[in-house]
Amino acid sequence: AGASAAGVFALYAMQADPELFQAHIAYSPAVWWNYGAPAKSLNTFVTKAKSINSYVYINIGEEAGIMRERYDDMQQTIQNSKVQNLRFKSDAFAGVSHNLTSAAGAFNAYHGLFLSKQMPLSALGDDVSSIDAYYQRLSQQWGEQIAPPDRAVRMLGYSLTDNQQFERAIEVFKYNIKNYPKSAYALSALSYGYEMQGNIRQALVQIEAAIAVADDSYPYLDYLKETKTRLQAQLSKV
Repeated sequence: AGASAAGVFALYAMQADPELFQAHIAYSPAVWWNYGAPAKSLNTFVTKAKSINSYVYINIGEEAGIMRERYDDMQQTIQNSKVQNLRFKSDAFAGVSHNLTSAAGAFNAYHGLFLSKQMPLSALGDDVSSIDAYYQRLSQQWGEQIAPPDRAVRMLGYSLTDNQQFERAIEVFKYNIKNYPKSAYALSALSYGYEMQGNIRQALVQIEAAIAVADDSYPYLDYLKETKTRLQAQLSKV
């Protein structure tokens, strides 16, 4: 990590040996030096690379003129790049001087670097294998094995149901049950997914399974029983 000239060095280090560091942070990098040579070099590197296994954060303050033009061109090139495995984040701070961009950007830089234990919906791919991949990356970053948490995966499923992506939600809920087969939370979540999809019969099956595994420590047992009664009433009308 570095600012201004040191920011240029951080970006150069990625080009010289992409595997040496896992992250490269450049606060207002002076990529306009030498007629924009640092920006041009990085643009070429990113454009030609097939994979860059790194996190890159850059920012800029109130700089204008040729300084801003060189930076903006580089930022857009990285932003629009299709290179695999590159995680990129950038900020622009209006009213922040060149010398203060490191102070302004430090939180965002490191907040973006470290993956959250709650997998964001944006990280979910076309199938549930992306959940395994996310938590494998998280495990590598944290230096310990982290299994996909029951609640975190349920939150993904609930987000999908909110977006009316019921098939994907059910796939996620089923994946969670494979990891937590005796979890009343996981089973009731799958029941909810089926109910939102309109499959009341399967919703009832899953809520009954949730009741069967729930013990006295489960705080929502009354809710499960009320849901079962409601689903039974709906089925009786079919």
